[in-house]
Amino acid sequence: MRTCWYLSSCVETDSTAPLTYTKSRSAFSTEERYRQTVMTINTIRCLQPEAMIYVVDGSTDVTAIRTGLESIFSHCRVVASKDLATAEDFDRIRRHPNKSLGESIQLRDFVTAYQDELRQYDLVFKMSGRYVLTDTNPQTLRPARRDAYLFKRPLQFPWQDAWGYHPVDLRQTEGHTFLKQYCSVWYGYGQDRVEDMRQLYCGLVGLLQHPSMIRYDVETLLYYLLADVRSQVMELPVTVLGWTGPDAQLMRY
Repeated sequence: MRTCWYLSSCVETDSTAPLTYTKSRSAFSTEERYRQTVMTINTIRCLQPEAMIYVVDGSTDVTAIRTGLESIFSHCRVVASKDLATAEDFDRIRRHPNKSLGESIQLRDFVTAYQDELRQYDLVFKMSGRYVLTDTNPQTLRPARRDAYLFKRPLQFPWQDAWGYHPVDLRQTEGHTFLKQYCSVWYGYGQDRVEDMRQLYCGLVGLLQHPSMIRYDVETLLYYLLADVRSQVMELPVTVLGWTGPDAQLMRY
């Protein structure tokens, strides 16, 4: 079985560009973020030694990052978002206050440009740079289906009207009282879903760039947009661990 991974990454961030929820875009230096990215790739190598890994990076200059990572790891390619995006979109990747929009643009552009390569693999995984998989059985990452979407079991939070998520409210449709989210740190899909994922990223960009949705997050929208194909989603027992960028909080879930 052939597998590949692509990492959403921005080793060198713009410290002058605040996010919607904090003035600090990253609590870590460029050097620390680079080391954390090495840790991410090491985790993938432990689980799938022969997998191809694309590091899709939004730094202004990826030369040193490319030289370092591609010399350390075989079957690893650093892809510069700057080479794929328009000037306006690259600025949004680096500076937009909604981080979810920046990442969605980054991944839309990558999958659009590399879709033919991605279709050469049986399974494709997305991982956020600087995070790792922990307590995960390697066999969990080898489901037999090539037409499936692969996600962690959804997060769920008791609904609060104050969040303003009524346009994506699935409580009545699904018969529960929660806001549900699919983790965006890790997920995957079979080779038959490459075009569907490209269209999903396009849909995310279309929604998130609307001014009324500036505070929406990709996790909530992933769960909402996949509602009609829920029967094709495999929810797997995967655990992720890593530090949040703005405040360096260690997360494990």
